[in-house]
Amino acid sequence: MFSEVVSTFSRKRLFGYESLVYATAAIAILSFTVWLHHFFTNGLQRQRQPFFGVDAMIIAVPTGVKVFNWLLTMYRGRITFHPSMLWTVASSSPSSSAA
Repeated sequence: MFSEVVSTFSRKRLFGYESLVYATAAIAILSFTVWLHHFFTNGLQRQRQPFFGVDAMIIAVPTGVKVFNWLLTMYRGRITFHPSMLWTVASSSPSSSAA
């Protein structure tokens, strides 16, 4: 959804479409395994804990690919500041995810 909004209101084709598709697939697979660790938190052996911790950190890589694709789509575009575009930019900015 974000990709369509950015592309539409920047009046440009989406930058790096193929990498965006692969990043979305990677996020889907990794997010499933990150979610899966909730089943094993009780009684999880110490040897298996690092796998889920690293998996939760690795998911940031394809997420970064998507954010940079959106930024490069907006670069030198004729951006229209429609409310949906403002919401998308605010939601994908680094300051909104820092807590």
